[in-house]
Amino acid sequence: MLPAAIRRILTDRNHDGAARELQRSLAPAAALIASLSLTACAAVPAGSPEAIKAHVAYLASDALEGREPGTSGYGEAADYVVAAFRKAGLKPGADGAWFQNVPLVMTERELAGAEFEMIAPSGERRKLAYLEDYVAGKPLDREVFAVEGAAVFAGYGVIDADTGYDDYGSIDVRGKIAVVFSGAPKSFEGAKRAYLGESDFKKANAAARGAIGLITLPTRQSEATSPWERAVERAHSPEAAYVGPNGLAH
Repeated sequence: MLPAAIRRILTDRNHDGAARELQRSLAPAAALIASLSLTACAAVPAGSPEAIKAHVAYLASDALEGREPGTSGYGEAADYVVAAFRKAGLKPGADGAWFQNVPLVMTERELAGAEFEMIAPSGERRKLAYLEDYVAGKPLDREVFAVEGAAVFAGYGVIDADTGYDDYGSIDVRGKIAVVFSGAPKSFEGAKRAYLGESDFKKANAAARGAIGLITLPTRQSEATSPWERAVERAHSPEAAYVGPNGLAH
């Protein structure tokens, strides 16, 4: 059984108003960095490697705190991009405005409510410790979820229509929990491998095959590029998703 309580906050971000509010509370250091970065870009030709490097250095800096939607760092990054666009002579395309209203749903894990128990065929039970042994997902369509079923291993959980590759093959995961490795097989290269290894696609693959849950196991390679400590750190962070016209989050 794997229940986890999720707090959902529906927001409708009006960035024009939010940006003004964020500007009033902007840290002087962050404003200074932005000013210096734009000044540095003005000293070199637009589109040059130096100018691009200066833009990226600022947008990736700690001053913007990750640029998560709804945060001051996001608003500052957006305002910075608008200033750069104006300087380059571009015109706004969102009905004459630089920003659009975007409805978002914010999810945040309530850590105290998570449980994960494994039951062996012999009946032996073992409870896992949250943030030590596992991190629960954050469903966007419910506040609390519980899943219980047999676990079935399905390789990487990858399906590729172009090559006919299918980790599920004849494996029946209907009404069960699919267990897969993170990433994608080495037989795929570059962008294709990264695309197939995305967790959202693996969730979609599992759901399409009738699975009721998905467990992803890290590999040595995934641990090298994205260590467990990073997953634990992200577990405390809220996450935003776009709410479409049908009212569903994506």
